[in-house]
Amino acid sequence: IGDPCGRPELIGNGGRRGGSCRDDLPGDNRGPPLVVLPAGGPFVSAVAISKFEITIRDYNIYCELSGACNTRPGNIKLPLTGISIEEAEKFVSWLSKASGSKYRIPSSAEWEYAATANGQQPKKNFNCQVSQNNVLIKGISLQSVDTGEGNGWGLYNYVGNAQEWVRSDNSWKVRGGAYTNSMKQCDVSLGSSHSGRPDKITGFRIVRELG
Repeated sequence: IGDPCGRPELIGNGGRRGGSCRDDLPGDNRGPPLVVLPAGGPFVSAVAISKFEITIRDYNIYCELSGACNTRPGNIKLPLTGISIEEAEKFVSWLSKASGSKYRIPSSAEWEYAATANGQQPKKNFNCQVSQNNVLIKGISLQSVDTGEGNGWGLYNYVGNAQEWVRSDNSWKVRGGAYTNSMKQCDVSLGSSHSGRPDKITGFRIVRELG
């Protein structure tokens, strides 16, 4: 039928109703929702990126179909955390084979281009820490990946919630901060180096080539 993400009307319109696309997976399953970014920055042509952080649901589909891991209990709409970068890359490799599309973890420049969305930013209301009278009222725990508002290209929770792995030269970084960062810190520019070992606040999203 052709590439479900290859329709020109999807480019830059991931924030609109019907503006996302998904790959089919075996057993009537579907891949993560994707939005299509216009060419620019590090991308010489249009490319797709996951609308949300990879979820426990996404990972459970992989575990069930591949037999490579145990499924996770709990809220399947939470971002997937607590795995190593090696495990994340195994998921990405499996998703590429299962869907017939080429997926990968974005570079830092690619992530920033997608998150910035040519300046189309929502009100600063991320899942980051806000205190009132020394009581934490926001940024208490991970939230479902579809909470809050998306940017102009339809990405959600690229700042706060779970910090996200990106490639940076021959090492790994995390971008966007996590719910454990203060709202004052939480910004697209936030980033730091990362060991790639599992922790409770680090997840990722994925880039998918078109065509």
